[in-house]
Amino acid sequence: MKIVELISIGISTSLIASIFFIILLSYLKPNLKISPYIAKRHDTRGDNAYFFKIVNKSWFFKAFDIWVELLLIEPFIVEGGTNIRATEIKLKHQNAWCIDSRRSREFATYAHLYYTNENIEELWDSERKNLELRVMAKHQLSGFKRVFVQKYYVKHHSIKNGSFKYGNHITIV
Repeated sequence: MKIVELISIGISTSLIASIFFIILLSYLKPNLKISPYIAKRHDTRGDNAYFFKIVNKSWFFKAFDIWVELLLIEPFIVEGGTNIRATEIKLKHQNAWCIDSRRSREFATYAHLYYTNENIEELWDSERKNLELRVMAKHQLSGFKRVFVQKYYVKHHSIKNGSFKYGNHITIV
């Protein structure tokens, strides 16, 4: 009887520790925030540019293998339902090696800007269309990946003239 009790205690303790470890790892995912606004301003050459800001909200962990994609989404009717047509809008520097944690205060390297020179306002020519910014990142410690999606539904509410505020702010000034 004592051996059976010891084995059952060992198994239950191992099971509880494994569950706790899996729950702990599930919290170790990238924690990024994408601005709900698009900043419209001139780039260094004087051309119109549309900027998107991404901020790493984690105080301790970097986000690695950053991949960013901007899509113009247009729904259309097909037999039996609705489908979507996704047209990619090219961003400058779609990939980044890493976004630092918020501990790195110098130069705000925990915030990245991505932009395009394509005229989004011309491409977004219908109320049925919307924009979708997708960001995929990997956690520094666990290696878990996570996809973040920010949808922009109304052109005149989403695009604002100006620049993003410095640091972890996602507002436009």
